[in-house]
Amino acid sequence: GTNANEQQPEDDLDLSEYEPMFHPLIRAIVNEICNGNTGVDGDNVRLSLLGGYKLPYKDFGFRFLGDYVQQAKKKQILDVGGKHPAQYCRLRKDHTAGRKKAEQDTPETPKVRMRCTARTLLIGIGADETLAGYGRHKTAFRMRGWNGLYDELCKDLHRLWKRNLGRDDRVIADQGRESRAPFLDEDVLQFIQQTQNDRNKLCCICDLRKGLGTGDKRLLRLMAEKKLGLAGSTTLQKRAIQFGSRIANRKLDGSKKLDGKTKLESIWNPRVVSQTSPD
Repeated sequence: GTNANEQQPEDDLDLSEYEPMFHPLIRAIVNEICNGNTGVDGDNVRLSLLGGYKLPYKDFGFRFLGDYVQQAKKKQILDVGGKHPAQYCRLRKDHTAGRKKAEQDTPETPKVRMRCTARTLLIGIGADETLAGYGRHKTAFRMRGWNGLYDELCKDLHRLWKRNLGRDDRVIADQGRESRAPFLDEDVLQFIQQTQNDRNKLCCICDLRKGLGTGDKRLLRLMAEKKLGLAGSTTLQKRAIQFGSRIANRKLDGSKKLDGKTKLESIWNPRVVSQTSPD
């Protein structure tokens, strides 16, 4: 995948008409557009994606990223939309032409087919459920505080086996592989549950007072940064593969149960599938 902080060279954009304080924001949005991370209805970029960039909004006197974006809207640089708070933004002027031309001039890397011969796969299931990686955890914390977050974490762990674990196991087994889930190791779960049971220590594994990419799955992020040296990737936000790849049709109600009459064409994003090569 593309690291959000790995932006394109700065000399391919002419941003002289804008205040320098907004240049990092515009570059981040253009970067997401060029990487194809936009909505079905056009060049709408979700604000949650911008959290993966080290935007210097605090240097300009803004406490939150949302305030920084709203100021850019007042300057007529972009438009924002969605329910309150704003969910996505769109630049008023197309700045992608220079980058798209540079991409066209760059020789395409030849595709190489690879096949993994490993029979066992390590999967990350359990990390989000036990370390507060989902949006519902933040909602529970905002509405009911630490007790609400604790209740939501317990609920997720108890229903994990019938929601995601069985599904993932069937998908992997269908490919002739076996799965292993390190985050569901008995010793790991015992440590996490002991920490969760002490409300004073719950913030050590997840502190949702902090922003996305920092407070969610805090323990995992700190271990990855301090012990493994993974500095850049430790602040990236969770993106489900069906949304990160844009293959899912966002107009489909995710909570609706599908029946035998549901057409496959109504589940995927036609824009993405039509651009996908048959091979």
